[in-house]
Amino acid sequence: MLLSAYEKDQEDEADWLGATLLLPREVLVHIRRNKLDEQSASKEYGVSLRVLRYRMAMTGVKKQFGSYARN
Repeated sequence: MLLSAYEKDQEDEADWLGATLLLPREVLVHIRRNKLDEQSASKEYGVSLRVLRYRMAMTGVKKQFGSYARN
């Protein structure tokens, strides 16, 4: 099947699943508890800052731990 044949919701679901598998909530809590900065965490887990920030917000970890130090 051609890439352009996929529906938008399927692409969105695949993006969500990929981010969830790369950064499960437990990993995000680990990042915050160990006070890893965003740059280091994104490199360590092989994700963009955008994905890291999105997952922090969507899982509630950002709210749970307060503001995040950005470097």
